[in-house]
Amino acid sequence: MSMFAKKSRLVIWALACLLPLPAVAMPLTCTFTTECLDTEGCQDTTYEVTFGAVNERFLMSGIAAERAFDLMSEEDGHRAFVSDAQNGAVGLMTLLSDWAASYAEVGLFEGSYAVCYHGECRE
Repeated sequence: MSMFAKKSRLVIWALACLLPLPAVAMPLTCTFTTECLDTEGCQDTTYEVTFGAVNERFLMSGIAAERAFDLMSEEDGHRAFVSDAQNGAVGLMTLLSDWAASYAEVGLFEGSYAVCYHGECRE
């Protein structure tokens, strides 16, 4: 690959990083249909939240509360977002390019818990 081609790819990549993330620029409605609690197994659920960009962060809003996230990783159109500790737990939200989504919340205290939701997010 020529030096010009390498520099061109670098410039295109740098410009792409400045663009807003189209999949979460507008608020998405995320509907989770499966809930898995620690060792209790999985069950059906109807947990719904909104998820979207707010300034330079991302915000999940639902009946439980609001939680701010930062983009942690992006690969092949799939994205992972992580939240700081809030009420003794951290969160991880994944949004795949086909709109499939997972949200996990893990407690940071003794006797901790983990809960994971699976579903999809749509505009």
